[in-house]
Amino acid sequence: MPAQAFTAGSVRYTVESVAVGPTIPEINQPSSPFGGDWLAVIVTAENWGEGDATIDMTQFTASVGVDGETRRLDSFSETISIQLGFPEVVGATGEVVLGPDQSIRLGLLFLTAEDASGFVLNAGTTSIDLSDAIETSPPMDALDEAPSAPDLVEATVVGVIDPVTIEVEIDGEVVPVRYTGTSAPERDDCSFDQALDANRDLITGQTVFLERQNTNAAADGAWLRDVWIESEDGALELVSGVLVAAGAVDVAIEEPDSRYAGYLTSLAAIAEEDGVGIWAGC
Repeated sequence: MPAQAFTAGSVRYTVESVAVGPTIPEINQPSSPFGGDWLAVIVTAENWGEGDATIDMTQFTASVGVDGETRRLDSFSETISIQLGFPEVVGATGEVVLGPDQSIRLGLLFLTAEDASGFVLNAGTTSIDLSDAIETSPPMDALDEAPSAPDLVEATVVGVIDPVTIEVEIDGEVVPVRYTGTSAPERDDCSFDQALDANRDLITGQTVFLERQNTNAAADGAWLRDVWIESEDGALELVSGVLVAAGAVDVAIEEPDSRYAGYLTSLAAIAEEDGVGIWAGC
């Protein structure tokens, strides 16, 4: 399974490693005198915007359990960066400014209840479910080089086929593209037209940027891609994320194309809770 990723503004975060327990041996983190379990997360943050991006460490929180109890960064968060020898150490109340294309590894440490589960990492108002990362990420002391943002292919949208499939033109060639990790309502479903309109309103005529994970094309020949558009502030937004958050489409992750599984799952959970789009019923 690929490392989980999400974006918040112009910063792309890649979740490299997650560990949970009363102690975290990889970073020499002992048990807390207050009891409970540690949630330790290593992310790489990369600014893929055109201007400077400021990361305020106080924006990071963890939601825990069914009730989503919020935990703030522990004051010992910098222990992760120190123990693993990261080039820069940013404390729990610090901030860092990244120029365009600059990146940094960050260590995040939270103290949670003993035997807690259902962990969600929040960066401001953006959330990612950590379930997959907890199960599949490598140990914290066995990381490779920090990941970099993927290469994106620029294209122009020339048609909308259904709520999750578009046609784009690249170098004079028109190809169908389906949003990776999504599923649309059936054509006879009462929410199909609404979902189709949501996709059209968002994407028609737009310049988009295509990101490939592992699978190149679906069985019907449509390219499978994560599709990005520029928001009003110039940051890149994941089209599938916008549609999932609006309740226009649902999440349908298939391995090995699961880079945004945690991000999309969190968005879908909020949409379902709010009863919007396909979750509103007919």
